[in-house]
This record gives sequence, C-alpha cells and structure tokens, in this order.
Amino acid sequence: MPGGLTNVDLGDPANGFMTRGVPPYNSAFSVQAHVAAEWDENIHRDIVARLLLFLETGEPGSASGM
Repeated sequence: MPGGLTNVDLGDPANGFMTRGVPPYNSAFSVQAHVAAEWDENIHRDIVARLLLFLETGEPGSASGM
C-alpha cells in the first residue's frame, strides 16, 4: 500500500485474529466485531509490534509470530 501502510484483514483466518469464526471480524457491519476489535489484546500487540519494527528499521513489515 502507498506510504508503507499495511492492510491487515482481521477476518482472514491466516492472520490469526479469529478462532473458529469468533469474534466475527469478517461480518459486515457487526457491532459485536467492532467492540471486540477495540478490546482485542492480540490486535493491540500486533499494532505495537508493527510500530516498533517500523521505528527500528524504518521499513513497514509484518509482525510475524503474533
């Protein structure tokens, strides 16, 4: 993506944010998914890891191992 942004699809099982379809991050307009994303520690850890990686290297990348 332009500017070094990375689009992370929370609803893609390969990204590891959903377990057995829960929370329903792949549901359009789901209030439950929106609230869950605000409080999901895995998402917060991933964001922090990506920011730290960027600050250390100056390169956007994936926070593998999350």
